[in-house]
Amino acid sequence: MSLLDQEGERVRRERAKAHAERNGQANRTTGVLDSKEPHDSGARVVLGTDEHRVTAEAEAILAAKARNLYQRGRQLVQVLQYAPDPDPARERKRRIRRSGGAPVVRALPAPILRDELSRHVQFVKRSDEGDIPAHVPGYAVSTIAARGEWRNLRCLEGVVSHPVLLPDGSILATPGYGADSGLLLWMPKGLEVTIPEAPTRADAAIARRALLDVVGDFPLQDGRSQVRLARLAAHPAGPPRFRGHGTAGPRARPRCSAPRG
Repeated sequence: MSLLDQEGERVRRERAKAHAERNGQANRTTGVLDSKEPHDSGARVVLGTDEHRVTAEAEAILAAKARNLYQRGRQLVQVLQYAPDPDPARERKRRIRRSGGAPVVRALPAPILRDELSRHVQFVKRSDEGDIPAHVPGYAVSTIAARGEWRNLRCLEGVVSHPVLLPDGSILATPGYGADSGLLLWMPKGLEVTIPEAPTRADAAIARRALLDVVGDFPLQDGRSQVRLARLAAHPAGPPRFRGHGTAGPRARPRCSAPRG
């Protein structure tokens, strides 16, 4: 066994040990796709004729407390888990096939928005006898739904099913919502990926070997083509754009050469 292989085996053992110690706690999605949240009656909004205030206060509470509520494309959206059709024949006819439990982003229906408001906001009417509980006002539901942009509500840029390299060079590896990237990381059942916070040179060599192994039958012409192909495999849409390094203009695709004949 070569020195590189020994180092790789040591790194794999350390990763397995760290993963066992965490018992998967850092790699589980906690309620990200679960829309069944407990009722929270702690935040109150007093109803009045100043509907703009009522709506603004309710929206702020909702943005702070709702776990499965995002804004995307000037719409309120939520992330649900895909449930396959119980009839296998109908499931096979679907144009888009997803695995069971896969995340699906959908626009938030108005009744669900009303339901979320009733969970997190306690609307009350002031009277001589004190505060009286009230129903969710319809104008608050319609105004929040139609606003188009929501202050302090999380933006959902996309959903990924594997760790990704972010434009700033960091790695999104913990399942859940990443506030810096706007991405929601969902890991398929049975997939466990452990990424060290400070990768070593041996880690890079192992990753490079794994990437090039996928295209092992392609006759690369030189070492530069291997580097370009590794970059292309790591970033199918092209390498990330780092801030301050020519982010404007079209991004060139890496070119890999093979001998003719």
